[in-house]
Amino acid sequence: LLPAWRAGRVDPLAELKTSGVHGVSRSRWGRMLVVVQMALSLLLVAWAGLLIRTLVNLRQVDPGYDTENLLVFELRPLDSVVTEDDLAGFFERVRVNLAGIPGVRSVAFSSGGWWPKASVPDLPPENVLVGLVSEGWLATMGVSLLAGRDFTPADTRGSEPVAIVNEALARHFFPGANPLGMSITTGGMTGEPEQHQIVGLCSSYRLDVRREPHPTVYFSQRQNVRRGVTFAVRSVLPALALVPAVRRAVAEVDPGLPLEELTTQKLLLEKDLSLERTLRLLFVGLGLLALGLSCLGLYGLMAHQVTSRTGEIGLRMALGARPADVARPILREAGWLALLGIALGLPLTLALARALSAVVFDVAPYDPATLIASGLILLAVALAAAWLPARRAAKVDPMVALRCE
Repeated sequence: LLPAWRAGRVDPLAELKTSGVHGVSRSRWGRMLVVVQMALSLLLVAWAGLLIRTLVNLRQVDPGYDTENLLVFELRPLDSVVTEDDLAGFFERVRVNLAGIPGVRSVAFSSGGWWPKASVPDLPPENVLVGLVSEGWLATMGVSLLAGRDFTPADTRGSEPVAIVNEALARHFFPGANPLGMSITTGGMTGEPEQHQIVGLCSSYRLDVRREPHPTVYFSQRQNVRRGVTFAVRSVLPALALVPAVRRAVAEVDPGLPLEELTTQKLLLEKDLSLERTLRLLFVGLGLLALGLSCLGLYGLMAHQVTSRTGEIGLRMALGARPADVARPILREAGWLALLGIALGLPLTLALARALSAVVFDVAPYDPATLIASGLILLAVALAAAWLPARRAAKVDPMVALRCE
């Protein structure tokens, strides 16, 4: 719009008198716009680099369990089909059927995820994560049992309430001590305080790969049965290959019971990273668009200069200038414009770094390596954009240029 507006206000007489003077001065606005484009491009490219590194870092975090070949799904039998007293037997029948599928290594189920207050003697109550798990759940998930024992079929409602705690809870409530044999009190399933003896210690795993593991206590499903549970099926085959057999195994127990939230543990982990993936795609796209616009703007500016200076270039070459002597100033100017854009964009990028502080993981928003790489990318794009005009200038035929002049 600016060139069109300016062309409409041309004074013909003044232009004819000064036609050979304004080519360079008028390109000053073009240079300024290109520098601003470069500055904004640096910001977007740097942000894209930070989000790429964030996603790479998150995928390298060990969640604390094995995600390979692990199929998960939820079952919620209706009250009219399965009574409260038969829930434990119903889930056990499903587990046995699933364990009989060829290729299945182990099957377990769990529920929970609620946050009651837990306490031990001489310490104030603290919020902890509670999981209700069947025997074999730790092994099926790939969580290590470090000390003590797993739950067994003998841990029923009529037996002594028992619990397994993870390392994070042991460090918090029993620093420097062995928690086995000690007691932990929680709000319980009914809201009344319940005391459980700790019979096992397991490794901690992350519910969210961005955060450290939570203090967690596990209770036996047989002692605290819930209507809705999540089954985990570990196999030697790809997890999704088991889906038809798993549906048939569940249908043998209850033909009308649907498998809810059927997926793999690896896909669940990827789903947790959906925000980072979306932001990465957004800023990579914006960064590429900004680089493209900067490249186009710089190319147009350099091409215009080569066209407006064709006579001068022809005269220089007629006087003995080599093609490299003609191309070098064009590439040098493009490089200086890119460096000015980087110098302008760097403070802007640093000033807005805090906007990404809540999203990036294990990398500083002002990471020097990312900023340097972004600057080098910008400089390379600028030189690439100026290469075609510089090449065209180097191939100017002196006689043709002087004849046109």
